[in-house]
Amino acid sequence: MLAQMAAEAMGYPYECMKVVAADTDLAAHDLGAYASRQTLMSGWAVKRAGDEIKKLILETAAGMMEVKPEELDCREAIVFVKENPEVTKTFAEVAQKYFATTGQLIGQGSYKPPKLGGVHKGSAVGTSPAYSCATQIAEVEIDEESGEVEVIGAWDVHDSGMVINPALLHGQVHGAFYMGIGESIWEEVLFDKNGKLLNGNLAEYRLPTALDMPPVASELVDTVDPNAPWGVKEVGEGATTPTLGCISNAIFDAIGILLLQ
Repeated sequence: MLAQMAAEAMGYPYECMKVVAADTDLAAHDLGAYASRQTLMSGWAVKRAGDEIKKLILETAAGMMEVKPEELDCREAIVFVKENPEVTKTFAEVAQKYFATTGQLIGQGSYKPPKLGGVHKGSAVGTSPAYSCATQIAEVEIDEESGEVEVIGAWDVHDSGMVINPALLHGQVHGAFYMGIGESIWEEVLFDKNGKLLNGNLAEYRLPTALDMPPVASELVDTVDPNAPWGVKEVGEGATTPTLGCISNAIFDAIGILLLQ
């Protein structure tokens, strides 16, 4: 996702991008994204780095093409004159010229959220300036003699701003329902009378499997948040938050028993 955003900012093909894991002894200090804000916070940083790369490319290309930088644009690794798109230079040609005359082509970007108050843990990175929203519905069947609950359908509608990678987003929603169903009706941490954990492994701590998952419908509300790069917002933890209450309400609607007090 971050490679997509960097490529978009640079005007370069995503397929040619390469993500390298940095040495944390050498990389700049990072206070963390917190609360699934990676797309927004790191997205701002890579967009600004990509914008800087594009600025250097257009300035170099302007000298090569004898035009002003503002007359040029770059998309899919092709620099072109906006008023005459047939006049072009390749990104590689321009980058080679920059390297020969100036040195390495490097873009840098960073992001610090606006100060919104608070002294809580994590306040050093600031409260997020943008929040996603979601609503969820679940359909359940209950055996009134045994109390066994089966979730037979689940629906999520998410406002996650501009969607950068739809496949990843819908995968997050499916994963959120999986975790939420487990938390709601499957999982239980057991202790003996001395406080010793009895089911501290995956043999005794039972999780749902793929066979236990209901069909999940995931839909999107198309919005653009002005506080985020290209209007993006999170979907990771936000998709998990409503699930427990959603299933609890479905059980209450079915048999009149409220699990969450």
